Amino acid sequence: MKPGTPEARKRVLAQMPAVIRRYRDGEEHMNALAASLDVDHNWLREVLVTYGVRIRGRSEAAVIRWRRQRTQERET
Repeated sequence: MKPGTPEARKRVLAQMPAVIRRYRDGEEHMNALAASLDVDHNWLREVLVTYGVRIRGRSEAAVIRWRRQRTQERET
């Protein structure tokens, strides 16, 4: 399925509470989350904003990424 197809978008909209939770929990950055859902990251960002989700800035995203890497290092 090509990213951003109407079917993919419908599927994402049907599971928005889970998508919002994944983003807010910092599980994935915007691009990775969009890719896992087979939608364009710009579309996903627009939808999250519509749902009232605050989008992370670059520095906040970097901190989350750093924490995730540190956790992975401790687990190995």
